[in-house]
Amino acid sequence: MTASSDTPAFSPTPPLEPIRPTRRVRWLEDEQLDRLQDATLKVLEEVGVKFPDERSLDILAAHGCHADRATQVVTFPRDVVRRAMATVPRTFTMAARNPDFDLRLEEGTSYYTLDGCGVAALDPETRVERPSRKSDLEAQARVADWLPGIGFIWPTVSAQDHGRTSQLHEIDAVFNNTVKHFQAMVMGEDAARFAVEMATVVAGTPEELRRRPVLSNLVCSVAPLAEEHTRTHMKTSLRRGLERDLVNNRYRDPVEVARERAMAVRASHRPEPLETAKRAELTRILGAARGVLG
Repeated sequence: MTASSDTPAFSPTPPLEPIRPTRRVRWLEDEQLDRLQDATLKVLEEVGVKFPDERSLDILAAHGCHADRATQVVTFPRDVVRRAMATVPRTFTMAARNPDFDLRLEEGTSYYTLDGCGVAALDPETRVERPSRKSDLEAQARVADWLPGIGFIWPTVSAQDHGRTSQLHEIDAVFNNTVKHFQAMVMGEDAARFAVEMATVVAGTPEELRRRPVLSNLVCSVAPLAEEHTRTHMKTSLRRGLERDLVNNRYRDPVEVARERAMAVRASHRPEPLETAKRAELTRILGAARGVLG
């Protein structure tokens, strides 16, 4: 595709392929759903959630929750939970840099995304495991941009080579390598402010960012229980995965097949880039964040 001198050549991103099932399966009856909801509300009201942060305790207490300062446990009255849930829209849009790739989240339509967020990568050239880098995420974003079944981008690995500003460099890596929506994993007030500033640059204005949010954020809660799945166990499970390509009537290693295809996409696919001025502004914000976050 021909591009102006201001913009590098790029290849078109294939149209999205949303999941629209033709059948519906109902696993729980209304009475079971009511019991599930009641049990959930009981846990929130009687057991609560620990918030080891004074500001969080202040905010939750101001909105009607019971905050125990000694234990840092917050309990949520049922009416507070119901009022909060009543403000949640039934449908909303996860906007993309290119509006053709906006995701309208509504009943009957689903989308695939990636999984994250790892701290190590298997180098595609040397096949040696090493700490993940920003360049790994840039490559991952290009591959995901090319896959029509991937609706939005979630970082599979972190930018370990950028220290305390890694989460912001992940935003920069993805916005420069896909036209799709990006769901980041930014933690901390200062980092979040820089992330919003970066998203505003991409959207154009604060008003446009509110109307069409090109960035969302996911923060995982910490579970009280965990399963012991080691890295060795996960590697063994991957190797037992389905193998599709045949060579000399033998199944090929699925990791090798995936690596070949990903390398081909990395070499050939160049999503529509950000404008030069926006790229420069993101770089400026990253510099300012480095001065604040270290």
